[in-house]
Amino acid sequence: MPDKNESKVDYALRNPVIISCTVCGLGALGAFLHWLQNMASFDEDAVNYIMNPTLWPVIIILYSAIAAVLFARSLRKLTAVGFVPPTNVKTAFRNRTQLFTIVAWIVGLLAVLGGAVTLFGMKPTDSGLLSLIGILAMLSGICFPAVCTSSRRKFAPSLVCVFMAFPVLLFCVWLVYCYTRNATIPAAWVYAVEVVAICAAIFAFLLNAGYPADRAKPKKAILVSMLGSFFCFMTLFDERSTGLTIIMLSAALMLLMENWLVISNMENPYEKKPETPAPKRARAEEAKPEPPADISVSLLTSEPEIPAVEDDIDSDVKEWTGSRKK
Repeated sequence: MPDKNESKVDYALRNPVIISCTVCGLGALGAFLHWLQNMASFDEDAVNYIMNPTLWPVIIILYSAIAAVLFARSLRKLTAVGFVPPTNVKTAFRNRTQLFTIVAWIVGLLAVLGGAVTLFGMKPTDSGLLSLIGILAMLSGICFPAVCTSSRRKFAPSLVCVFMAFPVLLFCVWLVYCYTRNATIPAAWVYAVEVVAICAAIFAFLLNAGYPADRAKPKKAILVSMLGSFFCFMTLFDERSTGLTIIMLSAALMLLMENWLVISNMENPYEKKPETPAPKRARAEEAKPEPPADISVSLLTSEPEIPAVEDDIDSDVKEWTGSRKK
């Protein structure tokens, strides 16, 4: 039985704060460990990256596995207590505060800034995929506040699907660009974590787009969003252009905020649910008085009662008839 004091706790704020702080903390530590890995694996005397025989790849793999287990346990703890994640876009992306809308606009402008810096910082030798990444990042940043306020503004689910498709396309193009840029580097660990982060972001944004498409898998979406945000934070110190770094940071914050919305709108098991009133028609039928019995029918069908003759009258009649016969 839930404690009475539990109903006073604001779980709509407590749960997303705990999850977000966990993701940010583990992501920051992972970024530091990945930076140390790159420092230890880089040979300054060589032209290209050369992987030195160190244990850093094993450390990064173990740390990522530990983070994934912690994310899964935190989600399992919420669902085991009785918190039920939403399954439709109206409840999943329901914004409760005006402050969240302001932060969403800031994150969206950050993505637009990253796309603009990427476009204006291009060199003639850069691939055309880089310009496409910049355009898709700007479109993603413009549409992100609309996604976070879609429940309040009552956008059509099909329109929200279009808004949420831009980040998926962005990271799909980025995955191709990452392959073309790093295909000649012999040390795969230089860009391996970035590839994992891009793939995790693709699946995270794709699962979150399942809410407006009525194909929601809330538990998988929450877990993969945590992993996607974690790996995006982890790759912030990789060597890339400033614009791409800003885009990666904005993507990590987007996944974090979308996850915040879904977790904050979980059904609270400690909250007393109001009793649903009975329908008006049922209440009217209950209050309707029963019709009186039909007296005319009862009179026609029932036999009339004949009053019984008293005994003294019967005896007088018998005596009178007897005297007449004599």
